[in-house]
Amino acid sequence: VGLFQGQMIEEYLKTHKNWDKNGNGKLDILLFKGAKDHYSVKIRTDRVLEYLEKAGIEYDIAEEFNCDWLFENGYSSMKEYLGGNALEDIEFIVSNNDDMALGAIAAMDDIRVELDSSEEIYVPVVGVDGVKDAISAVAHGQMLGTVLQDADEMSKIIVLTASGKVKNAKELSEVTGHPYKSRYVLVPYKKIDKSVAEDLMKASAEK
Repeated sequence: VGLFQGQMIEEYLKTHKNWDKNGNGKLDILLFKGAKDHYSVKIRTDRVLEYLEKAGIEYDIAEEFNCDWLFENGYSSMKEYLGGNALEDIEFIVSNNDDMALGAIAAMDDIRVELDSSEEIYVPVVGVDGVKDAISAVAHGQMLGTVLQDADEMSKIIVLTASGKVKNAKELSEVTGHPYKSRYVLVPYKKIDKSVAEDLMKASAEK
């Protein structure tokens, strides 16, 4: 998950040379985290930051929030932060899930309305889960990207396992083409950027 978030951040910085708004040479990040001390929070957070370090991207965590995975908490935390900080100073938002990311985006939208500014200030946001509203936000340019675990493929694996047609993880790996480790088959995550999100929206509309 964090690997793909890191890749999207790196790709964005390469194509947007003016990303360093305050000129400090570092990527200033707002970090939205899930439940405090939750294992997934540590893994998701550590992986994206490790990727940035390996890519040679200097960063600074301007602020981090524990928002319990919730839209409402993402919204309120972002709204409070923007009470004392300017929208144009935020260089990136990294969220452990889509709901918190969408909450942060909603708070930024409210601030734009309150400022009544004709200048569109875009802040890139990456999330995780690939929920419907996030895919729509990515397709419409409100969100840079999200990361999705392939639910359809996971469903196929569950059906195959339940059917008894495969006896172990190795056989299941051979049938599905996914790698396995010990007793587990590893279903890869998918990076959802704007073009992928647009394709998903189109496919959904055609059903």
